[in-house]
Amino acid sequence: MRGLLLKDFCIFGKSAKFYILYLVGMAVLGLGMKNSSFIVGIVVMMLSILCITTFSYDDMARWPAYAAALPVSRSKVVLSKYVLGVGMPLLGGVVAFLITVGYSFIRPEDMANNALTAVLTACIGVLFNLILLPPTFKWGAEKSRIILYAAMAAIFAIALLAGKFAALEQLSLPQLPTVLWVGLIAAVMVGSTLISYGVSCRIYAKKEF
Repeated sequence: MRGLLLKDFCIFGKSAKFYILYLVGMAVLGLGMKNSSFIVGIVVMMLSILCITTFSYDDMARWPAYAAALPVSRSKVVLSKYVLGVGMPLLGGVVAFLITVGYSFIRPEDMANNALTAVLTACIGVLFNLILLPPTFKWGAEKSRIILYAAMAAIFAIALLAGKFAALEQLSLPQLPTVLWVGLIAAVMVGSTLISYGVSCRIYAKKEF
């Protein structure tokens, strides 16, 4: 599996200069904003979508057919993508938080809020990948992007409609201990990962090249 991950990181290496310049540009742009949350979200989501991007390169190089002839189990091929799908958003959260640490030397920053934003955004990035990976294994990167855009549009529409109902504004999350919230989120993330991984393994095992 190490070789599979190395292959994907080599793909990233070809566009490394672009991603670095993009991150630097976003960091500079963030200096003009009072709230760092937007920059945190942009950085995390940019790194999150890299996992799905590798599928496009794989398809262009006809990698799936070649990988099927290698002495590597299909479950390991799937697992390598899930390592990226989970790892890249988490890396994005770390990078985004470090950017806000840099801001703290220039202006006052609420580091606790920045850390929370980075963690929550990273979790959202992971969930997006967990949702997208099964359809991507089945239909490819291009069709899965359509699903992503549809999901984002649905979320935006629900949020927009919810904002019009005054009764919903009075709702609040139950007051639970922080440790319990952390445990609940962790359980949801682990459970979602196992379910998504299991579905992807079944899809990829039946796929013909």
